[in-house]
Amino acid sequence: MTLSAGALFAAAPASALNIVLTPDSSFTQSPNGAAALLGFQKAANYWNKTITSNATLHFDVHFDDLGATVLGSTYSNTVDTSVASVYHQLQTTGNSQLDAVAVANLRPLTTTVDSHGNVLQGVGYRIPGTDPDTGLMSVDAAGSVLDDNNSYNNLFLNANTSVDKGLGLSVDYDYSLFAAYNAIYGTNFDTHADADITFSSTFAFDFNPTDGISTGSYDFLGVAIHEMGHALGFVSGTDLYEGNVEETAGPGALTQADQDDYSWLSTLDLFRYGSNNPTADGRDLQLDPNRPAFFSIDENTPFNFNGQLGQQSSSFFSTGATLGDGGQASHWQDSNAILLANGCYIDARPIGIMDPTSSACSMGVVTSNDLAAIDAMGWNIGTDIYNDRGYTFTTEQAFNLPGLAHVAAIPEPASWAVTLLGFGLVGGAARANRKRGAALA
Repeated sequence: MTLSAGALFAAAPASALNIVLTPDSSFTQSPNGAAALLGFQKAANYWNKTITSNATLHFDVHFDDLGATVLGSTYSNTVDTSVASVYHQLQTTGNSQLDAVAVANLRPLTTTVDSHGNVLQGVGYRIPGTDPDTGLMSVDAAGSVLDDNNSYNNLFLNANTSVDKGLGLSVDYDYSLFAAYNAIYGTNFDTHADADITFSSTFAFDFNPTDGISTGSYDFLGVAIHEMGHALGFVSGTDLYEGNVEETAGPGALTQADQDDYSWLSTLDLFRYGSNNPTADGRDLQLDPNRPAFFSIDENTPFNFNGQLGQQSSSFFSTGATLGDGGQASHWQDSNAILLANGCYIDARPIGIMDPTSSACSMGVVTSNDLAAIDAMGWNIGTDIYNDRGYTFTTEQAFNLPGLAHVAAIPEPASWAVTLLGFGLVGGAARANRKRGAALA
């Protein structure tokens, strides 16, 4: 069913999430800068009114030329966070029926004791196998293998700082991904920001979805809600593995022993299960690119699958932009669409706002798939998604919600000359993506 804004929020408690936006001077220099900034505020306002966890997040936002095919790009700040602490906080802070089911079905932790007597707890998951000829991780030349040796990659998550805050965990930004980027690449990310989001200033955007999305234009608010979904933790380490196997990294690819030394799993990946690996005690987590994977809270069945299905497609993930199905793994698997004579696409059945594609003329729709993932990974939300599988919320409804996210002062024009696209760092969260004529990251 489709809920009105009043139906969703009337019974919900006042939002405790507070997204603070820090824009640069690009918004004052672009003809559409004011409309774009308002769109960012309305997108953040949607999440502020949807998520009830007590956290203040800081997103740096920009409006700049990203090239011919890229609509937007998001860099999430991350920190290595112990799996055991995340498990504990998921059990402690969850407040919904969905949380209870998800926590009860988390993969069991493996336990070892180090030479100093410390108890180490980690989680096993499937990774790319080894090419027997090169000894390097490979997607094409080797099958998926289970890594459960309780090395660093099993013990620590590459967790979004935003999710850690939502879980009530402390964040040391001096050891964050943005701090590492600045030290290694000489960039100037704000190390205390939780995300850095850039939107294209050259694409044709429709900034007001209340009268539909104009032909040839893209729904700015839908793309903004999507990008902030990544910043809130809708990411996968599968994208990182895809960049470090021999098919993409060549001789610089990692061995299985090498990958033991880095964090890869996101918090969302704790619910990313393989379609082809059922076991007696539940399915394995699947991080290997080009392997079917789905979001599940019971470790066996995709959310919104078969008898559960409301209005949305079931919750399968994309399997890789380069080696998989063409969509980055930090997205749902692209839903089917038909092309109309006017060049617009219509989705056959929407999977959610975290669909990897954005089509001209199409209004963005948040579905129960999106909010179930947000809820399971550690955020609390103001509606019972477990029992409302048909939930949808359009960007028109989001635009009409009262309130706007807070904006820090816009600085005077300055040189912000960092090339964001194309960075790569083991354990990082950089994303770029192919789309139907345009890209979301």
